[in-house]
Amino acid sequence: MTWPLQHPEWVGYAVALVGLATGLLVLARVRQERRRSRLLGRKRSGWLGRRDVLLAASLACIAVAAIGPLVGTERVRLPANGLDVVILLDVSRSMDAGDTPPSRLLRARRAASQTLTDMAPGDRAALVVFAGKAAALTPLTPDKAALRDLLDYVDTRLTSDPSSHLEAGLEVALGTFDPESARPRRLLVLSDGEHAGDTSAAILAELRRAGVRVVAGAIGSEAGGRIPSPRGQWLDDSRGEPVISRRDAAALRRIAEETSGSVWLADAFGSFASGRLAAALAEGATPAGEGFVEQEIPVALTRLPAAVALLLLGFELVYRGRSRGRTPPQPARPTATRRRAARVVAATALSALALGAEGGGPDLGTLEAQVRRTPDDAHLLLELGVTRAQEGQMREAERAFLAASLRARDPELTALAYYDLGVALLSRGHYEGARDAFFDALAMDPELEAARFNLEWTLRALSLDPPPMTGPGDAQQPPDSDSGEKDPNEGEEESESARPDEAPPEARPNSRPERRNAPELSGDEAERWLDAARDDPSRALRGALDDEGTPGSGGGPRW
Repeated sequence: MTWPLQHPEWVGYAVALVGLATGLLVLARVRQERRRSRLLGRKRSGWLGRRDVLLAASLACIAVAAIGPLVGTERVRLPANGLDVVILLDVSRSMDAGDTPPSRLLRARRAASQTLTDMAPGDRAALVVFAGKAAALTPLTPDKAALRDLLDYVDTRLTSDPSSHLEAGLEVALGTFDPESARPRRLLVLSDGEHAGDTSAAILAELRRAGVRVVAGAIGSEAGGRIPSPRGQWLDDSRGEPVISRRDAAALRRIAEETSGSVWLADAFGSFASGRLAAALAEGATPAGEGFVEQEIPVALTRLPAAVALLLLGFELVYRGRSRGRTPPQPARPTATRRRAARVVAATALSALALGAEGGGPDLGTLEAQVRRTPDDAHLLLELGVTRAQEGQMREAERAFLAASLRARDPELTALAYYDLGVALLSRGHYEGARDAFFDALAMDPELEAARFNLEWTLRALSLDPPPMTGPGDAQQPPDSDSGEKDPNEGEEESESARPDEAPPEARPNSRPERRNAPELSGDEAERWLDAARDDPSRALRGALDDEGTPGSGGGPRW
């Protein structure tokens, strides 16, 4: 086991920085001694002077303080009445192996259900599953009975990617914790550990910084077992050899130890000792009076190396003052390098002021040329759509917004593109298209309040006969309204059509068929109808991990 660090991802940078600085000091010292030897006939006295050694040592201490070695734990008092526990469940294909009968996944579900039962009443829990990708099925909730019911519908068919990517599950689980809560955070990983060794040090450092302690339950056997295929046969590799899946407890142990957690091995039947996992989750966090919990947190060694660095720098200043002797300090003159740096800074500042004075971005022609060079840049397409909309080219703006939504990889950027598409369609009176675009925007970003408001307004407008011809807030009239403006890109068919408020109902482009009143049901009839409707929770869970639900994979809205 390596020494745990608060920032292990900075080790390479710190070593490179100290090595580079020391090398530069050595190079400067060698060049200085060579000049002295040529001028005064003195021989080179050494690789580094005393001041150089002090500077290099102080820089090394600063690097150690930045990395932050963990040297122990301390107990802190937190205002909380329970734990926040995220259960991370492995649903990859290897969990179908039957070396712990009937399957590893069934045993993992039972262990999770038993842990939920053993948790304290004030604890909160959430459920996250992972295979080739990960998803949070529930937020943190005190309703642990609902989570136990949901576990019955978790299986390896939730995702079309049956591989195992534990790091993706750790990232989703980390985002499930409430960042505003002071509750102690625990992560229960139930997996066979296959491919868990691929977990990077960066995600482990994030877990430590967030105060998350990992408790892992390793399910399976060292001998391993065969994996059944979806067709009811056994899974074979490309050479026709049977695929044997084995438990990898060592990889799970590394993850747990890096977060001051623990690993527990299931027995030959895939079970854990009663209450063992719940007790391991509660370790390091004990009740400390009404509404308070005492928790052990790791302590990083930062103050001592930082103090040593300051002390060494002080010695270097004192030594520099003595070495100068009677020679008065001379003011530093700007070298050629400093003068060049000053000119670069001044030029950058002037450029920023010039851009700020102009107050605008590139024009439409420049944006279109940039899009032709990089057609997959979603940010650029979004900017092009906004510029076209400002120029009144609404149809071209719609095409740019749609292209941006299909090429964006960030859910928030995809939601923004769909929102702008909906606004553009709404401004031209295309209410049904705007409704679908706002639905897609909220599917990608449920917190987008502007899209929620516009969707409600659009649904209300569609319920009217005929729909109004202005958008929310009457921001813009459609081209064929009383303003007299006309879209130059519209065809003859649209230009010759009658206005919606003058055409008969069957000719209106957004008219809806006459609604028939549904028969009213009595209380008993409604209850029998609801009992006859069959719930399918597994379908909703599969939707959370469905690969086809990624942005840009389809040509229209998905309901």
